[in-house]
Amino acid sequence: MTTDLADAVRKYIDKIRGDAGDLEVSWMDLIDVANGGTVYKTIPLRFNPQLRYGADEDDDDDDSDGDGSGKGGKPADMTLGVDRRKIIEIEKNWGLKFTRKGKKTKKYLEYMLSEYGNQENQEQTIKSMIERQIMTSAYDPKNFKIEVKEEDMRYDIANERVKPYESAYFIMIKDVSWSMENSKDLSNLVSLYIDIGLSEMYKDKVTKMYMIHTDNAVEVSQSEYFRAAENGGTSFVDVYKTVESMLNGTSYKSKVSHKKIDFINEDVYVLHITDGGNLSRENGEVLSIVKGLLPKITKLMYLEIGDSTYMNMGIQPSTSFMNELMDLKSDKVSAVSTMNKEEGSIRKVVPKLFN
Repeated sequence: MTTDLADAVRKYIDKIRGDAGDLEVSWMDLIDVANGGTVYKTIPLRFNPQLRYGADEDDDDDDSDGDGSGKGGKPADMTLGVDRRKIIEIEKNWGLKFTRKGKKTKKYLEYMLSEYGNQENQEQTIKSMIERQIMTSAYDPKNFKIEVKEEDMRYDIANERVKPYESAYFIMIKDVSWSMENSKDLSNLVSLYIDIGLSEMYKDKVTKMYMIHTDNAVEVSQSEYFRAAENGGTSFVDVYKTVESMLNGTSYKSKVSHKKIDFINEDVYVLHITDGGNLSRENGEVLSIVKGLLPKITKLMYLEIGDSTYMNMGIQPSTSFMNELMDLKSDKVSAVSTMNKEEGSIRKVVPKLFN
C-alpha cells in the first residue's frame, strides 16, 4: 500500500510557509531577499513508513524506516525559492498586518482650460484669437491687431484634488555595544523581516536608512548595519537626537549621503533594537526627545532583547526606559521585550511591534 508523495511535499510546503516554525534561512540570506533576490534552499524529503518510493509495488519486503534512508526508499530533495512573496506569506500566517495608521495625503490644484471659468488665461486667449483670425482669413501678419472677441476667451479652472502618498521612510537603529554580541542574529532577522514587509507594502518605494550606536550614533550603509562589530558602551541620547536631525534637516553624523526626511507628506517608521542597557539618568532627556518626535512619525518600534550571558555576569540592563515608553500610552509606540534565541521569537516579536 502506498501513500501519495504529495502528502509529504505538502508538509514541507507548510513548514516553509511558517506554519511549523520560522523559515530556516539566515539573516545573510534575507539580505539578498530584501534587495529583491531569491534564495534557493534544498530540503531533503523524509517519507512516512507506508511510502514505497523507487521500489516495486509487489515487493512485500517493506524495510523503509520512514526517514527516506531504508532499503525500500530512495532519498529525494525539494528545492524551493525564497523571495519576498514567500516572506509575505509567512507574515500573513503569523497574522501580521502592516497597518498605515499614519497614512498621509496632500492636496494639490489641478488646472484645466475651459471657455468658462474663474481666471482668464491670457496666453491661451491670444492663441485662440489668432486661430480664429486665420480660420476666417482676417489674420494679417503685417498689420496684426489684437481684437479679442467673446468667443476667444479662455479661462483656467482650478480643481482641488487629494493625492495619497504611497511611500515611506524606514529608519532602522541597532545597538552594537559589546553586550549585544550574542543578540546579533536575532536583531538582524527582526530587522529584515520588517524591512521586507514594508518594502512589499509600499511597492519598493521605501527609503531605507540605517543607524548603529554605542555611546554615539551614526548613519551607515545597509552592509555596515548588518556587519558592524560589537564594542563600547550604550547611550540613547545621541540616537534620538540623530532621528530628530533627520526629520528637521539639520546636521548629524553619517557615512552615507542623506537628505531631509519629508515627514509632513510621507510615513516615517523608526525601529530601535537594543538590550535596554541605557544609563537610567538619561531616560528623562531621551523621553523628552521622543515626545517631540511622535507628532512627526508614523510608528516607533522599540525592541529590547535580553541576553542570558549578559545577565549571568551580574549586569542587569535598565528596563525603566521601556517602561516609560509604555507609560506614554501612544498608539504610535510599540515596546516589546524578548529573550535572545527564544524559541519562535521572530514570529512572536514582529507582530507585537506592529500592534
